Amino acid sequence: GGITIDGQKYNVEKVIEDIKGTADGSAAATNKLIYEGVKFIVGPVVPYMVEGVGQISEPAEVLRVVMYNCYLPTEFGANTPYTFLCPHNSIIGIEPTLSYLKEAYPEVTKLAWTIPDDGCIPYLEPVVTAAIEDAGYEVTKWIGWAHTTVDWTPTATSLLASNPDAVLMRNGGPLAT
Repeated sequence: GGITIDGQKYNVEKVIEDIKGTADGSAAATNKLIYEGVKFIVGPVVPYMVEGVGQISEPAEVLRVVMYNCYLPTEFGANTPYTFLCPHNSIIGIEPTLSYLKEAYPEVTKLAWTIPDDGCIPYLEPVVTAAIEDAGYEVTKWIGWAHTTVDWTPTATSLLASNPDAVLMRNGGPLAT
């Protein structure tokens, strides 16, 4: 069926390309898609992959929708006029998470939290910390972790040593499991 924009009908064909879970793979897949004539790209989700696509799609003036954004200005912002965000998950998920926590576990007053060190920390950490504090919680500690983390013992031990009532993981996803 396609889509209609300003009364004009456009057919849409889904084309899938493996980005190999890396910035280089993202850039290579984007090059291939653009070379094959793709004019609209959806995804990916991790900052260095989003940036890998953007380095190719933006100069080529190819529209794309980023399905997840970690608040880096290089992922989505004034310098990415052909990129749209749907939705700003790193931000919109904080308030409902904290609201649920408050409702389900009213005795929780102190939170430790962790976030992947994928480039987003300087941008997202202040937003998450402020949201936690604005919701009335005390932040006992926060830690960034590498996507290559295999042994979570040091991270968990450090977070738990700060005596939180609960631990919050922001932006974990499949790479964190």
